[in-house]
Amino acid sequence: MHVVGTAGHIDHGKSTLVRRITGIDPDRLPEEKRRGMTIDLGFAPCTLPSGKVVSIVDVPGHERFVKTMVAGASGIELALVVVAADEGVMQQTIEHLGILSLLDVRQGVVAVTKADLVDGELLRLVVTDAKETIRGTRLETSPIVPVSAVSGFGIEDLLATLDEALTPIVPRNTTAVPFLGIDRAFTVRGFGTVVTGTLHSGSLSTGDDIEVIPGARRGRIRGLHVHGEEVTALSSPARVAVNLTGIATREVARGDVLSRPTLVAPATSFSARLEVLRDAPASLKHDAHVMVHVGAAERKAVLSILDARAIEPGGAGWAHIRLAQPVGVMPRQRFILRLPAPLRTIAGGQIFDVNVRRPRLVRKATARLDGLVAPDAVERVTAALGDGQGHSTEELAIVTGLDPVRLPSILQEMQTSGTVKGVAGEYRSMGAWQNLRRWTLDTVSRYHRTAPLQLGMPMEQLRRGLRRSDPGLALLVSELQEEGLLVQRGRLLALAAHVGGSVARDQDTQRIVSALNERPFSPPPARELLRLSGADEALLTILVEEGRIVRVDGDLFFAREAWNE
Repeated sequence: MHVVGTAGHIDHGKSTLVRRITGIDPDRLPEEKRRGMTIDLGFAPCTLPSGKVVSIVDVPGHERFVKTMVAGASGIELALVVVAADEGVMQQTIEHLGILSLLDVRQGVVAVTKADLVDGELLRLVVTDAKETIRGTRLETSPIVPVSAVSGFGIEDLLATLDEALTPIVPRNTTAVPFLGIDRAFTVRGFGTVVTGTLHSGSLSTGDDIEVIPGARRGRIRGLHVHGEEVTALSSPARVAVNLTGIATREVARGDVLSRPTLVAPATSFSARLEVLRDAPASLKHDAHVMVHVGAAERKAVLSILDARAIEPGGAGWAHIRLAQPVGVMPRQRFILRLPAPLRTIAGGQIFDVNVRRPRLVRKATARLDGLVAPDAVERVTAALGDGQGHSTEELAIVTGLDPVRLPSILQEMQTSGTVKGVAGEYRSMGAWQNLRRWTLDTVSRYHRTAPLQLGMPMEQLRRGLRRSDPGLALLVSELQEEGLLVQRGRLLALAAHVGGSVARDQDTQRIVSALNERPFSPPPARELLRLSGADEALLTILVEEGRIVRVDGDLFFAREAWNE
């Protein structure tokens, strides 16, 4: 299934056209019918001449509802841009085209509606105007079809044109992380919570465990419906209604994201590549307060431009964006920036790093970000691994934007060349692996200095020292053992040269044992024993652990030989 979204100025006939080609009125709200204008998103299925079934998302054209338009346009594959023949290109036509370009929608069809209301000469002028308007945008090559939703003129041509325009669209990766942007949540009696939205990536099945982000609310998919038809599984892209169990309707809001547990993190910040619209009223300045529209969510944010003090109209640059409230996002996801006053679309971009602090070393940060958009695949992987962490193939495919089928062979080549280390299903740069080796040895060494009597450092304590759980740690320890740098004593790790235990203080140990042997059945109390030997309680504890002496009632110690008698 493909997802098509409408775009265009208010009252240019978007909903009427959708109703003509689908037989379904997308305006479902009573207020929409009373006022004769689209306020919220509408949806309808359409079967094209080839048999392709498409979901059509109808968006409002009024400037007050641009945020709703962005929610509807996010995730579409093709834009059906509507221009009325009796009015021509208008302000919201231009803003919607800008939003579509910023969302990287590259396939489109322009429908010049209400063709029955004008003469042939005016119709030709409007078609020419539309052609000039889309020039220089990502939809520059879109075909233009004059139609009348009232008389039916041009409708067959429009459907055939849509069919042809959808043909070159490459299917999305169905094995990717499921990402459903929620635009509605409601209760159906007898079924419970239902959410609707566009499935941007991945696939969903009945019975799947899911999570709603932000908030980490977990539940399970009870049922799936596509335009009223029940299905057991579906793949992106698709418009879908999901019946949930374990999550109340009040716990879900427009802008939330549905995915599988732990796969999508709630973001409070991200780094992104920004594009400022050519017709933006002013440059986009450092520390500007903006509204971020991502998926169906809207968030207040503060913008930090990384490689300049401002980005001029038509320009691009790297930026760090701090959100007032968390939102579920994925690397490579597109978003829109609007100025809060006056409210206007000014820029958009693509997310690359999620939940990162504003970088102090700007040149280093932008160099890595430049690498993530480089044309060379190896350079992209190298940049992605530049954060020093281990990443799965799935994570690298998302961050780099590379084909997940091709990526394993690229990683294998990088392992062969010695630039990448693959460990326990994760990959990291060889430099990061060497850093982890040094960190492990230094951490164990510091532990020995603070606790010289201990035989080694508890493995769990070493794990807690890492910033995150690292499945490669066990293999790293094994590698250091093989090289003779570490030894493992049960659950303890030690440098190979570390002695530890009572052997490390042999003279003190001998004095303790001698003092106990002198009075084997009436040993001195602990305080006197320590005074006689010059030792400390730590050494007594070690001797007990080694089994050389026995503790009784907390303050009395016996030599092992005497206790055994």
